[in-house]
Amino acid sequence: MWFMARVAFWLSIVILLLPAPPSPQAVEPQFNATQALSAAIAAVSDMRQFCARQPDACAVGSKAIVAFGEKTQASASVIYDVMNRQANGGGAALGARNPEKRTQRPPQDTLTVLDLAEPWRGPR
Repeated sequence: MWFMARVAFWLSIVILLLPAPPSPQAVEPQFNATQALSAAIAAVSDMRQFCARQPDACAVGSKAIVAFGEKTQASASVIYDVMNRQANGGGAALGARNPEKRTQRPPQDTLTVLDLAEPWRGPR
């Protein structure tokens, strides 16, 4: 849970530090960096007290984050397996879901009798 809070915090800091595109209506912001920083510090301290104020919501939220993490890990494992099979087997991952398709291959002997005959070389 704290990982997501840290990621959100650092992404907001990066977005805050990026320059804004110039707009046709150049409006000066109504706050400065010091005010924004103090507001961010107040928000973080308020988040620390959330579990003390709402223990049930905090417990359910932590269970949801754990379930989300497990789903993310399982999905990443499946994606890794599929990519690994495709890299090693040349598309063997497609037949992995349907084993009947793996055994049904087109016939390899497609040469006709004329293809197998010796070519004419002419008189010696």
